[in-house]
Amino acid sequence: VELLQGENAVERLWENIIYTLSENGGEVMVTNVDEKDAVQESGGEIMEHLAQLKAHNITERLLSCEGDSNFIMPKECYRWISKEIFSSTSVTYIYENKVAYQLVANGLIILVHSNDAYLAEKKRFNYMWDNAQIPIEE
Repeated sequence: VELLQGENAVERLWENIIYTLSENGGEVMVTNVDEKDAVQESGGEIMEHLAQLKAHNITERLLSCEGDSNFIMPKECYRWISKEIFSSTSVTYIYENKVAYQLVANGLIILVHSNDAYLAEKKRFNYMWDNAQIPIEE
């Protein structure tokens, strides 16, 4: 387990994602995505991160709140989960044998290096993805 704290915690997580997946590419699954907040908080850094993902053949699937159409990735990367289960206080990143829990208000990310945790969260994510709503044009 690693604790990422402070102003650059998210950027350190992004570095870990690139480091972990850069050799063979892969997928990052993210729950409770709020792109509007992410862009405001990170400025241009998020666009650089997205360019790095593309350069290393890393894709994303993102679960955001029903009705939220603030997309910075192609629309097909998103599914909407209901407002009842969406949480703006916690974001989960799931990728190659790792799970990162971002506690937004605390400025803390708990990065778990565990294949078991990865497989459990991947299974949960895929269930939510399969049952989520495909975003419609607003």
